[in-house]
Amino acid sequence: YHVVAPQNAVLPTPDSTLINGKGRFAGGATSALAV
Repeated sequence: YHVVAPQNAVLPTPDSTLINGKGRFAGGATSALAV
């Protein structure tokens, strides 16, 4: 069995994107995204 997770956990704010294997994140390269 596992340890119970906190009930009121703060969810992190997403700061990244991944489309068709090309990713972007804060402070990273600004490669073109293809959709």
